[in-house]
Amino acid sequence: MRSIIPGVIRRVRDAKGVVPTIRLTVQTTNGWKAIALSAGARQELFISTDLSKEEIERAMAKALEP
Repeated sequence: MRSIIPGVIRRVRDAKGVVPTIRLTVQTTNGWKAIALSAGARQELFISTDLSKEEIERAMAKALEP
C-alpha cells in the first residue's frame, strides 16, 4: 500500500459496536475506496495501492485480529 487517505467522519445510526469494520466499495484509478464503521460513526477511506481487493481484505483482517 502506498497511502490511506481518511475522509470526513460522520455520525450514523447503523454503525453500532466498538469493533471497527471496513468494507471495500469501489475501485478507483489509484486503488480502492472503503467505508469504515464503528461506534456510531462512518468514515470514507481512500486506499492508494496496486494490491488486489482480496489482498487488501486479507491485510485488513490480519490487522483487526486481537
